[in-house]
Amino acid sequence: MEKPRSENTPNTASGKGLPVPKALTARYQDRGGLSHNIKIRNVSRGGVCFEDTISHPVGTNLRLHLNFKGKTVQAQGEVTWNAREGSRFLHGIIFTFMEQEGCQWFNTFVMDWAAEYIAEELDFSGLETIPVKSGMERRSYARLKIPLRADIGFNEDTILIQAEISDVSEGGLCLISNLELKKDQELYLRLWLNNQKSVPLMGTIRYCAKKTYRDKVLNFHGLEFTDKSDSEALREIKKFLDAKRSEMEAIEISLDEIIGQVKLPELP
Repeated sequence: MEKPRSENTPNTASGKGLPVPKALTARYQDRGGLSHNIKIRNVSRGGVCFEDTISHPVGTNLRLHLNFKGKTVQAQGEVTWNAREGSRFLHGIIFTFMEQEGCQWFNTFVMDWAAEYIAEELDFSGLETIPVKSGMERRSYARLKIPLRADIGFNEDTILIQAEISDVSEGGLCLISNLELKKDQELYLRLWLNNQKSVPLMGTIRYCAKKTYRDKVLNFHGLEFTDKSDSEALREIKKFLDAKRSEMEAIEISLDEIIGQVKLPELP
């Protein structure tokens, strides 16, 4: 998400950004439950730009609640840049996950309507579907970047290595290791949720890639949990991730001020 040149500069990183009414505010809630108003600068298919009185570090994961016409779309985002502007701070947030139904609603009933009706003097004809490279999560679950570790082997009695976890969701995780595994290979894992508690899992390697990580070239393996995994273990992971997500800072945005500027068809 590129830094905007002015309050109404469209964000072109994920399609053109939608300039919003100057009065459009949102609620920001920190991990302690305290909340305050923030200002939304623009909205695009790929994310939002907002200003705040405090700076939020790059890499901060956020929960987003996008409200419009009585419907709430749940999303997850990440701060990709921040910059100081006078006494305030600008932040670029990219959507890293949005459930499929919510994504369709957001694009159809907010971005498409706005592009067609809101401001004749602004050209939004270039709005495009968010490209894959923008980082939008295409899986069924939102991944969380949590520094966990896992013991890996081909069966419960043969542990080959310990690997670092890049991210994890209810459906799978990403392993980081020196060992190069093969696509479609089945693995046994013991995922450690903390120093004392671990859960046994079965998974299949779905993708393999080499990346530079901490000045080393390592292997990143995307692993999908299979139905061979213990159901109780999967419930433990969901419980663990739900607790972690509840601790995340959150932004609640009402988009009614945007789509309410013109007479639009009723939502089905």
